[in-house]
Parts: sequence; structure tokens; C-alpha cells
Amino acid sequence: MLKMKKIEIMGVEIDNYSVRESLLLADAYLNNHVMNTIEYVTMDAVNKASKDSHYKEQLEKIDLLLPGEKEMLDVYGMKDNQRKKEIGEHLFFVEFLRKVVRLEKRVFIIGDKESAILMVSGFLKKYYEELHIVGATALEQNNGDIANVINAINAEAPDVILSVLPSPLQENFLEEQNDKLCAKVWFGFGNSYRKRSGLMKIVDEMIRMFRKALLLFRITKYQNER
Repeated sequence: MLKMKKIEIMGVEIDNYSVRESLLLADAYLNNHVMNTIEYVTMDAVNKASKDSHYKEQLEKIDLLLPGEKEMLDVYGMKDNQRKKEIGEHLFFVEFLRKVVRLEKRVFIIGDKESAILMVSGFLKKYYEELHIVGATALEQNNGDIANVINAINAEAPDVILSVLPSPLQENFLEEQNDKLCAKVWFGFGNSYRKRSGLMKIVDEMIRMFRKALLLFRITKYQNER
């Protein structure tokens, strides 16, 4: 049994397992009779959770809540360069998908918009050609009929549900529908694969870097004042 490893940032407890340790947990999840949840959390999400107790509770109920940005370790004061590399390159996600391919597990993709579904599907088909994607659905395609979404997922009996729902929609959906979903693992990756191009991509990257710097300042200040 793995020793529990957690870090606390702005009052939010986040798991800090290595890729190898996380994969051991994923192995157990893929063989469980109940659905386990995995999710990457960002500094944006931590900042929001520090001000929203319900959202914080939702995040901390995730079975494996992983840091999604290497700067989070800097804020915590951790100097482990190997962990920073693992987080920065999302190596757990990479190895998890390789495991899913190797074990011939079934994957279903859920997102809020069809464009997000097409984006992540294209990425997966390009880099994981043998990944068995059995279906996909976007909330916008179902006109708000969540029962249709649940039925579409369960009809395909997936082992893994890969979510690219944005937060906090993702956490709200999971909280309300968890017990209705028939799968082994829910992996929440958020909207990281949304497509941007040209000038918009440059502008978006500038905004992202500014927001990250501001959040780093706020989180570091919070940690130092405790």
C-alpha cells in the first residue's frame, strides 16, 4: 500500500505521487468495481477553491488529484526537478494512456462542445493510434439532456471516461452523475487541448503567462502569511 503523499496549496490538499506511484494507483482503479476519479488541478483552480468552499470540497473528493503545473511545486517550496519534469510534461497522462492501450481498455470522451471533442479525438488518434475510443459526446449536442449523455456513455461500457469538460462544469457534472456512470476510471483533463491559432494563440499565451505570474504571487503570499 502506498504511503499517502500530499501537498497543501492555499488550503487545498493535492496528491504528490511520482508517475510510477500514480500508475500503481491507476492499476488498482482499472480493476475496481466502482469508478475512481483522477484529475489535474491548475493554479487557477486552486485560487478559485481557496474562495469557494464547495468547489474545494469537490476537488478534494477526487481520488487522485494531481498538480497540473510544475510551478505549483515552486510555490510549495519543493525543489525536486524530476517531479517538476513529470508534471510539466504530463508524463503520468502519457504513461496512463500507454497502459490503457496495452491493456486494450475502452475509452469514451466527454466535453462541453463538439469542437473540444474533435480536438482531443484528433490528438489521441495521432499519437495513440491503437487507443480504443468507443464513443464521444458533447453536452451541447444533447441540448442539456443529461440523461442522454449518461445513456450514451453507459451504452458503450467504457473502462475510462476521458473528460475535457472545463472546470467547474466538470466537477459539478461528476458530483451529480458519479453514481450513474458505468466505468472504471474518470480522468478529468479539462480543456487543455482546445484549439487556438495565429494571433489569438499568441495573445492567449501572453494572457496565460500574466495570469500565472499573478497567481504565483498571490499563492506565495498566502503560503508565507500562514
